[in-house]
Amino acid sequence: MSKTERAKMTAGEPYQQFDPELIERRKFIRQRIQQLNQEVDNERRNQGFKKLLGDVGDDFLLKVTLNLITDGIFTSVTTFTATTT
Repeated sequence: MSKTERAKMTAGEPYQQFDPELIERRKFIRQRIQQLNQEVDNERRNQGFKKLLGDVGDDFLLKVTLNLITDGIFTSVTTFTATTT
């Protein structure tokens, strides 16, 4: 029985990136990340990212770049959010 393209990818083997299952998975992940980025409750947001990423261990570091435009001036700030469970 041959492996799915996702199984090949997970195993670190060559795979077809335009496989329909992988395309749908990428769409789902992008949509879920957008939803999580809109979440204002930190606990729910962190739990959502942990669930999405799988095994992140007890300590979890999320690096976020915040882009601001105020009075026509663009500022990019890199912040770090560390969470522990």
